[in-house]
Amino acid sequence: MCAWGTSKAIRVIRRNHPAIADGWHEVYVDECLAEYVQKMNDLGIVTLSCCCGHGRSNPNVLVAIRAKPLMKKHEYEYEKYCGICYSVDNYYALIHYPYGKTQEESEQS
Repeated sequence: MCAWGTSKAIRVIRRNHPAIADGWHEVYVDECLAEYVQKMNDLGIVTLSCCCGHGRSNPNVLVAIRAKPLMKKHEYEYEKYCGICYSVDNYYALIHYPYGKTQEESEQS
């Protein structure tokens, strides 16, 4: 985990976003997740947001719901995420925990 504010530029895919043109865009993400999230985008998986948790919560990556087939193909585990999020897909997304969840959290799910 990195300290809050430690970030690195990566290039991510944006598709069907009302405020952003389709294509590749540079964004800054938590440095310790940068290569991981870049790889997901390189595989065609549209990521919406990510956070390493900064020692307070588990790292997570929000993924566009339409990326579900690619998530399955590349054997990424995920859960449905619903709520106020960054998706333009009717406020539904997938949430992926890069390093898995703790036993306690798994039992709560």
